[in-house]
Formats: sequence, C-alpha cells, structure tokens
Amino acid sequence: MCRALELVELRCDRIVTALASARIPYAIIGGQAVKHWVESVDEGAGRNTPNTDALICRADVARAISALCEARFDCCEEKGHIKLKDRDRPTESKLVPVDGFILIEGERFRDDDLEVAPQVTDCIESPRFRFLLLEPLVKMKLVRFRIVDRVHFRDLMGVGLVDETWPEKFPAELACRLKEVLDDPIG
Repeated sequence: MCRALELVELRCDRIVTALASARIPYAIIGGQAVKHWVESVDEGAGRNTPNTDALICRADVARAISALCEARFDCCEEKGHIKLKDRDRPTESKLVPVDGFILIEGERFRDDDLEVAPQVTDCIESPRFRFLLLEPLVKMKLVRFRIVDRVHFRDLMGVGLVDETWPEKFPAELACRLKEVLDDPIG
C-alpha cells in the first residue's frame, strides 16, 4: 500500500515537472487539489487519490503533450481534455485505467457539463505545485458531481472549508447540488 501511494506521488511530481520544465502554466485540479486544500487545515485528513489531473490553456496543448510524452506518459487527446497513461506503471489496473487527465481552460470536459473549466490563472502556488483556488475547484466538482466528487465535498466540509454559506456563490443548479450534499453529507 505504501509503495502504491509513493508511486502516485511520484507520478504527480513527474506531471508537474514536465509541465513546469516546458514553461506551461498549469493548475493541479481534482482529487490532488482537494487533498492539498484539506491538508492545509488538517495535515492528517487528506484522502489519497490514484490519479493526477491538471488544467492548461488550449494554446499549450501541443507543448504539453510533447513534454508529457518525454516524461514517459502516453497522451490521447480528446475533445476538451487529454488522457494520460503512465508508461512506467508496474502493473495494469482495471480499477484505475487512466493515470490522469489534462483539462483545457474555458472548455467543457463533457458536452453536457453545465459550465466550462476555469482559467488556469485561478491558482495558488505551493512549495510542491500550483493548484486551483478553492472556489473554482468546488465549482468544477459541482459540475461533474460524481460519487467521488461528493466524497471530496465531505472532506472539504469536514475541515470547515465548505459550509452552508457556499451555495450562494454558484448558479442555481450548482447551488442545488451543493445544498444536497450539505443537507445529507453521507447520502
């Protein structure tokens, strides 16, 4: 188990290093960003996640793919995102078939997303990497609203980063989704 967590951390570092070395503005999003926010309040409360997702600009896609391929990732560009597969992964996983996604700012990940991805400049620098600011991160989680996103909300709520004042920050449909989680965190 410890080795698996170590490999995830190393993979995250390789993605960040590849993008930073190519001077590509980026922001870490998804579970890694949630973990970072949660640990900023309670160091032991961060939940591990098997993949690393990042946000970049459309103009940087070709350079990002080149940099990530050099860092030993296979990249598959699809509408609104790039799928990452680690060539150095020791074994294939049926539960985690993709090692990360690179999303494009201002574009939809899926056609039916209620909102586009935020701007890559909506980020904060940490000693380890740049990660998305909390409000745009929460908005992204509300747009996707999968089971894992609800778990991330529980984590953010558990350390007091998201509370009953947050729904008013978002459009009506996203606010309803957040209220649903706030009203029934286990649900």
